[in-house]
Amino acid sequence: NVQYARFVESNGQRTPWYWSQTGYPAGQEDVPVVGVECQEAQAFCRWTGGRLPPEAEWEKACRGTSGATALRSSRLLACARGATPRLVLSA
Repeated sequence: NVQYARFVESNGQRTPWYWSQTGYPAGQEDVPVVGVECQEAQAFCRWTGGRLPPEAEWEKACRGTSGATALRSSRLLACARGATPRLVLSA
């Protein structure tokens, strides 16, 4: 939340729905931000010098190194494909 707050302040982005007018909830400084649109997540990643993983990386993360079938988040994969679901971000 701290890093996302800096991003919001420097770029005039809107804050996540659960933040108050004074910012993120107390005690959640090091908690990943949630409730942001895919485009906001992409902008945040560019701002940090990073990127969102493409679909193949989401797949590998979901399956692990063993290649086993695991539950997949269609919302995360949709974002990798360019849709606009809400995401959890941790930089």
